[in-house]
Amino acid sequence: MGIADRKQKPLKNVKRPGMVIRCVRDVVVLVMIVMCVAGCGSSAPADPYVIKIGDKEIRTGETTVQELADAGYDFSDLSGRERVYGDDFSSEWVYTQVYDLTSETEAKTVYPSITVVKDGQQAALITICNESKDNAPLSDCKITSVTVYEYCWEVEKVSVEEISFEDLSSDALTEIFGEPKKISDNKDKYTWERGLYTLELEYQDDGTVRSIGVNFNEFAS
Repeated sequence: MGIADRKQKPLKNVKRPGMVIRCVRDVVVLVMIVMCVAGCGSSAPADPYVIKIGDKEIRTGETTVQELADAGYDFSDLSGRERVYGDDFSSEWVYTQVYDLTSETEAKTVYPSITVVKDGQQAALITICNESKDNAPLSDCKITSVTVYEYCWEVEKVSVEEISFEDLSSDALTEIFGEPKKISDNKDKYTWERGLYTLELEYQDDGTVRSIGVNFNEFAS
């Protein structure tokens, strides 16, 4: 499940999931694969925190890669990103390579740091898991974590439990979910827990929200 080299192309020529992408084992091993322990497919006793990007709700531990693809999103990593130059010599990073969703994933394996792509830009960062005892296509993997940063594409359309990204705060989340289970020493990161699910809010130095993340702990016993 890798990214194939090719010449730089503009945003309008971003590849879609049907394109064939060559497997690059060294890249996959170094940055994408860690083996999942026996709890990879365990079920949680509580409901997941629901995050919404665009018009698609994601329930970690339940929503599949294919479901997110059906909502118009592609998937890539940093090796699929290229700097694209405009006529005025300005430039931007664009994801010009995306995964083939028929690519095979290994049994009981977690793939972290996958970029969700919309219009060639990063919309979120996810972790996925093939919880099956057999190899399976990438499309069948379940999304186990989602993190959205303040610089992500269409961040204004992101919400968590119906709270928009721009309205997110530790106070707003505490009012809904109660006191956080964990607060970092410098109070820039707050974590809530619900069964095997976590919700994490992180602030920047200037007091604005840096990121929001939801997670299903597939490593729990």
